[in-house]
Amino acid sequence: MEGGFNPNNSKIGRKALCEFIDQEITGDLRSVPGIGPAGIKTLKECSDHIENTYQLIGKFLMLKKSDMTEQEHCDAMWKWLKSIGINSHRSGVIRALGLKMCVSYPHLFSDSIFQTDDANAEEATEDAILLK
Repeated sequence: MEGGFNPNNSKIGRKALCEFIDQEITGDLRSVPGIGPAGIKTLKECSDHIENTYQLIGKFLMLKKSDMTEQEHCDAMWKWLKSIGINSHRSGVIRALGLKMCVSYPHLFSDSIFQTDDANAEEATEDAILLK
């Protein structure tokens, strides 16, 4: 199996995820949970020359085709990140971007695609409040 997006593979901490969703988009790639110095270097050196969060979000949105399911869209981003050499935290980065877009553009995604299996009732309630 080739692999793809799985929110259960996200290793992004809850605090970092909530901070990212709550903050304004600054353009700084370091603000995206799961992207560190090596990831920033990889993004800047890829053929799309992703230099800021606006471009990364733009790439994420460009991969969304009108007939795609949410899972297919997230899988497309996962495969793109893999193809450029992002080897860790792919699902976490996608989950962070997807939840950010879910808050910013409520009809683009349903929040259910980003739910993890280990989310307890309290976390699910907090997520629902966060996403409103």
